[in-house]
Amino acid sequence: MDTQDRPVGRRGRAKQDKHERIMRAAKALFTHHGISGVTTQQVADEADVAIGTLFLYAATKAELLIMVQNMSQGRASCV
Repeated sequence: MDTQDRPVGRRGRAKQDKHERIMRAAKALFTHHGISGVTTQQVADEADVAIGTLFLYAATKAELLIMVQNMSQGRASCV
C-alpha cells in the first residue's frame, strides 16, 4: 500500500484543518484590510491558532500571501 493510499490519521486531519483555517483567515483579512493592513498575529487570531503554529505553515507574511494566491488560483500548497 502506497503512503498516498493510506487514510489520513487524526494528526493529519488536524494539520489539514489548521492549514485550511489559516488560509481562509489570511484570505479574508487580506481581502478586507489589504496586505499591509494585516499582521501575522491577526491571521493567527482569526484562524484560532498560536502565532508559532502559523509560522510552522508560513515563515513570513510574504510566504503566507503567496500561499493564499496559489490557493486562489487552484494550485496546491505544501503542508
